[in-house]
Amino acid sequence: AKRSTWERLQTMLVSTRALVALVAVAVITLASTANAQMQVDWQPCPVYTNDTENPRMFMGRRVWPRDNPRPPVNYTADCASIKLPLFYNDTAGEQIDFFVKRVNSPTPNAVRGHIWLINGGPGASGVQMESLISSFMNYTQGQFDLLIPDHRGTGRSSPLYCNDYYEADASPSCLARAMAMYKEKLYAYTVTNAARDLHSVIANITHALGLQAHVYGVSYGTYLVQRYLAIYPEEADTIVLDGVCAPDLTRMMDYDQNEQMVGNLFLTYCGMDPVCGKYLGPSPVYTLHRIFQVMNNGKLDCANKFNLTTSTLRRMLGQAILDGDARILIAPLLLRLLRCNANDVRAIASLLANAAPKPSHVNMTLDDNAILS
Repeated sequence: AKRSTWERLQTMLVSTRALVALVAVAVITLASTANAQMQVDWQPCPVYTNDTENPRMFMGRRVWPRDNPRPPVNYTADCASIKLPLFYNDTAGEQIDFFVKRVNSPTPNAVRGHIWLINGGPGASGVQMESLISSFMNYTQGQFDLLIPDHRGTGRSSPLYCNDYYEADASPSCLARAMAMYKEKLYAYTVTNAARDLHSVIANITHALGLQAHVYGVSYGTYLVQRYLAIYPEEADTIVLDGVCAPDLTRMMDYDQNEQMVGNLFLTYCGMDPVCGKYLGPSPVYTLHRIFQVMNNGKLDCANKFNLTTSTLRRMLGQAILDGDARILIAPLLLRLLRCNANDVRAIASLLANAAPKPSHVNMTLDDNAILS
């Protein structure tokens, strides 16, 4: 008898799940054996990380703008640094530190499970996820503790950097220094091993207490969570992918190209807006190209005043387009660079005062003075 499309799809799904399960068995056994005796030593720690003490550790990004105080909380937090294998095929060998923060529900007797908040980047620690703490606690009415890890290679989980000053970027020189520093250890920092780390801590922290495990991934965090789901398809109770990075489509080599496409589209909409277009013209993309051209010729006064290079400006715009608050600064910044009156100079100075110590980690913190004057 001829089978319906739905019947064929069901057969495909069953076959795929069976294949995934067979592949996962060896990995699950390996990781479970490696961490059967995991020790988790929780110690009280601040609910909000003081990211101003060592901004390089957190990629030069402030979790909270200077003038925007952190919302008061009535919860506590505990932190732990857990030992996990550097290589999961050598569980008796070298280990890494894996950092986890647990934000405790104000109603511990009502806790039904843990929500694991997985940040993206790649390369971002869990610090930025702390901005979601109050919202998640309010939405879930205190029925869940929040678990915020730094996935391997980031933040406080055996971070990878080019030197002792926590510098890291995608430049060939940084890569060469990292290869010289870490050598074969670099091969341990894979998405698959990060997924095994996530399984290890969920199994030994959440399921060991008989609690539900809910995993929420953001951006690259969705890429990592999808790998986790492929290896451990039955472990988490729910998975939420926010800003999905499809494994078959997402490649770091395309990052700049994709970001450029979004930036051009953003500026195109600016040109269609009566107010934005009034200042930057009907084609702000062309205006930006002209700014770069004049800067390269050393003839843009405001850029010269601040020793602002095209490389630094590109980084600033690239970071701003990814941030819902910061991207509204793009058009005002371009206008002020072109016009360069006294108010513009003050506004640009205010904006750059919020930058990270090195141009490679410029942080465009929202500041009203950058828009209004």
